[in-house]
Amino acid sequence: MRMRLSLTGAVLCAVVGFALPVPQTVTLGRRGTPAEIRSPAAVQQSSAEQEPASLEGAVLDAVTGAPVAKVRLVLAAADGNWEHNRQAVTDSSGRFRFENLRPGRYRLRASKNRYVRFSYGERRPGGRGAILTLRPGARLDDPVLKLTPAAVVAGRVLDEDGEPVAYARVNVLRYRYVDGEKRLMAVNRGASTNDLGEYRLFGLAPGRYYVSVTYQRPTVSFARPRNGRETPAESQAYPTLYYPGVPDVSQAAPLKLEPGEERRGIDFRLTPARAVTVSGYVRGAPGRIMVILRRQGESLWVTRGPGVAADRKTGKFFIEGVLPGAYVLEAVTMRENDRLFARLPVAVGPDGLRDVVLELRPGVKVSGRVAFDGEAPEGSLEKIRVSLLASANILFFGSRGGRVDPEGRFALESIVPGRHRVRVHGLPDGAYLKAAVVEGSDVLEDGLEVPEAGLAGLSVTIGLRAAFVTGAVLDEDGRPVASATVVLAPERRRRIDLFRNVTTDQYGRFLIQGIAPGKYRLFAFDDVESGAWRDPDFLAEWEDAAEEIELEEGGREAVELELIQVSDGQQ
Repeated sequence: MRMRLSLTGAVLCAVVGFALPVPQTVTLGRRGTPAEIRSPAAVQQSSAEQEPASLEGAVLDAVTGAPVAKVRLVLAAADGNWEHNRQAVTDSSGRFRFENLRPGRYRLRASKNRYVRFSYGERRPGGRGAILTLRPGARLDDPVLKLTPAAVVAGRVLDEDGEPVAYARVNVLRYRYVDGEKRLMAVNRGASTNDLGEYRLFGLAPGRYYVSVTYQRPTVSFARPRNGRETPAESQAYPTLYYPGVPDVSQAAPLKLEPGEERRGIDFRLTPARAVTVSGYVRGAPGRIMVILRRQGESLWVTRGPGVAADRKTGKFFIEGVLPGAYVLEAVTMRENDRLFARLPVAVGPDGLRDVVLELRPGVKVSGRVAFDGEAPEGSLEKIRVSLLASANILFFGSRGGRVDPEGRFALESIVPGRHRVRVHGLPDGAYLKAAVVEGSDVLEDGLEVPEAGLAGLSVTIGLRAAFVTGAVLDEDGRPVASATVVLAPERRRRIDLFRNVTTDQYGRFLIQGIAPGKYRLFAFDDVESGAWRDPDFLAEWEDAAEEIELEEGGREAVELELIQVSDGQQ
């Protein structure tokens, strides 16, 4: 709950990276702005003139406790300013040191072969970790980073006759949140089997995984079939399998890996199935055209490599070794500086699919104007880039960022018709995306529907007085909590661009900047999977523990949050 809290100026200002010369008392959570809270931009400007800080610490093996040498460390500025980033390597005793650091907020990351990458203060492998706040003249010498030994999965892939299969693709997958839903995603680039059918997947964090194998016979589909006939011969193909050798992921057995574990014997035996051919024509442009076939709802391509090349003169293409099912056929080519595309959902039956026609068409143009709601610093417009983020059902062509001219005009080329979200980059300090309007309707909540004819008149407004929130996260005993995840969730949950998440620093403090005015809820989680807060069911479980705030334009709030304990079972 929110309450009045007496803090020294030095502790409060650790949130924004500076210290006041004398203690002061503030009221947290009251409407309005505490006098001692300064804007982040002003803090960053003043910190350049302050006494430099230093940081030293040690890296240990999380299992044995032994020091780890030759660990590469990166100290990265939390504001994304790469000019202030530093690197170091641990010595034989596992020690490291950074000197002459600009006071401010940083993230510290460590990596070494055969260990899981680690961020200072992270509560789970792959987590964001805590912010390190370095005050002027500070000499921090207590950070201890504990690297977790990475796990390994290894095995063999054999064919139906027990012979080794080379160049089979093996992937390790796990469920992750994407757009508020849990989806099975590859966690790395996977591995190909060698001539003995062996594979080895390394660098894995402890946790639950699924393993899949995909294999395509080492043949290439050309514009004309290899046997010279108009209808290629019937063939066989190998379906994707999930360990322990099932075609449906719902029947797959997960692997629970411990730190440093090497799980061997995760073997597969491939069984061929009758495969068919998909053939047709691409029309609309001569030249080099790539045709791609993928299963509906998946990003994995059935075609080998970047795709199948259609005949340059006739546009004819053949894709062999296709298993019956629901797919999406896509074609892409370039014409001067324009991209041409085609997309067609298809159902491939037991007899294959013939004479499919893909009609290439150019991407459409979306244009508009950017304006500031107020007077912005000179030259600010030219630094802004407007882009469109395509919905998940559009494989090709999110948009390239459109440069804004001095008059505020922009144009985005080669946009695929369909639903997109408006994104704006390069805003000046203290600014936020206020509105994106087409024909009187704001499209920030439901997305922008780009019609077949393109779109003109997208009006983007940038507010110049963003709000910001500072605060502290405390446990049930009133002690500050480092590396807690603080989530700012808008009342209008479909405005996904308004979600913010940060982690607390070593003093339990946090800072959220660039907030649009409106009603929000603040959550402080001890340990939460990345993206879980976009799941409505997950947030609904903790609504009663959240702190409600309403921010006015340019508003500044200081709040105290009580830590929410999230168990593994509830995640």
